[in-house]
This record gives sequence, C-alpha cells and structure tokens, in this order.
Amino acid sequence: HAPTVRKMLKAGDASLSTLTQSVAWKAAEKGTIALAVDATKLKQIMAGAPQDPASAMLSPLWSQATSYTLGINLKDDISLALQAESSDEKSAKMLENSLNGGLALINGLFANAQVQLPEDSSDKKVMEVLSTILTSEQFERKGTNLTLKLTAEKGMSEKLITETFVPAVIRARMAAQRSLQANNMKQIMLALHNYASSYGHLPPAVVID
Repeated sequence: HAPTVRKMLKAGDASLSTLTQSVAWKAAEKGTIALAVDATKLKQIMAGAPQDPASAMLSPLWSQATSYTLGINLKDDISLALQAESSDEKSAKMLENSLNGGLALINGLFANAQVQLPEDSSDKKVMEVLSTILTSEQFERKGTNLTLKLTAEKGMSEKLITETFVPAVIRARMAAQRSLQANNMKQIMLALHNYASSYGHLPPAVVID
C-alpha cells in the first residue's frame, strides 16, 4: 500500500520493524538480498484467498509461522538461507511438513518444465540450474525455529550468468535493434509519401557510384 511505501522511504536505512533486531536478521543482512516478513500480515492477506488442494497444503506457511527471514548471497557462489519462526513446536511441525511439501511441489514443476521446454531454451537451462541448487537442500528444525539452506555448486553462479542471463541480454538487444531498423524503414516510407503529397510524385530515381 502507498502509505506503507512512503513510511519505508521516509525511514531510510533505519527499519521500523523489530524483525531487523533478531539474530536471524543479523545473518541475513550480510547477503546480497535480505528480506524479513511478518507472517501475521500474510495470514491477514491470505484469509480471503480461495481454497484449493495446493493452497490447503501450503496454508501453514502463513497460518503457523510468526516470521520469516531470508538471506540470499549472489556475490561469489549462490546460497540461500531461510529461517522461519513459529509460536510453538506443534505449529513448527506443521510448518515443516508444509515447507517440505512446497519444496516437493517446486521440484515437480521444475522437472515438468525441463521436459516440455525446447533443448536450446534459456528457460530450460535456468530450470536445470535451479533444480541442481534444490538438490543441496539442508533442512533443520530446532524447537520453534526452522532453517532451510540451499547452496549451489562452485561456479554455478557463473554458469547461471553465462548460460542464461547473457543470452537473454543478447536476444533483448537484437530485438531492440530489429525494432529500431523497422522504425527507420517506417520513417523512410513516410518521408517518401510526404514528398509525393507535396510534389505530386515520388522522389526521382538516383544512381550513386
């Protein structure tokens, strides 16, 4: 919501959230990307969401957690550390089952996408890299705290960049170049028509040596 964004911008680096005072946040904020989520807010947002088998399986992610802290490192090798906190051990157990189910669901989606996507597709290569990262899963529950860690193999971040992002940038540049060339051709055609409107004929033919 706009008022929340304005409050965050006004706060600057000094967060108004008590979540940034936690031990989990101190570790997460060292990463390239750091995120803290008040799960009680998620519960309010998801209260009116339509229910289906998938959302029912994942509902403990917002109904049984009190907070999430996520740190992602992209500087050297890719790594991810997610910490979830629950109010009691029963809720933590339900949350653990839901997280495991969510990971299995994601693995299935990646596997299905790799089968359907063309061999030369950059999206397929992204799915392959992400699937490899998921196989490094380390999941642990201690009391009311759950920790999920994912770490890519050495050099995987470079592979992700060279095999997926670079080709995507090249394709985007080629598309932009084609668009520019098409627009140039359009301007030339318009100039010819404008000339014809003004002089009653198209420009005379010329020979350039």
